[in-house]
Amino acid sequence: MVAIVLCAVLAIDATSSAQGDSAEQRYDKAQRYFQHENKVFHCIAQDILEDLIADGETHHALELYQRYSSGNGLPESQHQAFYWVLFALLHGHPDAITIDELKQLESQTTPTKRLLVQFKLREQDHLECELY
Repeated sequence: MVAIVLCAVLAIDATSSAQGDSAEQRYDKAQRYFQHENKVFHCIAQDILEDLIADGETHHALELYQRYSSGNGLPESQHQAFYWVLFALLHGHPDAITIDELKQLESQTTPTKRLLVQFKLREQDHLECELY
């Protein structure tokens, strides 16, 4: 229980202190958190990237797509990868993925999860970080 509380405090501190930093400093902080062994820090890094995306740095959606697609720093999740690549495509990054890759990714995502992705995209609400 103490570990959960400690992680929550660290997460709040990390994201709140990242708000005052420049976009480049926040990105660098996210990269350091992705290197951490504790997987909670990976979710903090995702939160930082999502904050950057919300601030107009939509190209960071491509990094979240790649991380979820490969399992590098975040758990491998075709559902999350599908969300982030669609987000990137809808926000002006047409070269994010080829049509064939998108079709393959879509086929690996269940119909229910595809509906969730569509709903979350419509609401501009990101999917929650999945710990592995």
